[in-house]
Amino acid sequence: MEDPASSEGIAVICLTISLTAYLAGCIIMGDLFSLMVALASLMVLFGFCIGCVVRERWLEWKARCRFGTLSADGCAINEPSL
Repeated sequence: MEDPASSEGIAVICLTISLTAYLAGCIIMGDLFSLMVALASLMVLFGFCIGCVVRERWLEWKARCRFGTLSADGCAINEPSL
């Protein structure tokens, strides 16, 4: 696992959205976000960290933006072919 803090942060955000949805009366949305955290926790038991994957993709996207390999709409441009 690369950075457990990123996974924990995503879980906290999802649980906060879930709690807010429950308090607002949106039971289905609350259930959905709670289920996402439960499934992510279950996947960690099998060695797959979805929070790490999300963090990796986010950092990759930020690097591409920084180095100008993304167009304004977020699509990759000037990608070297391998």
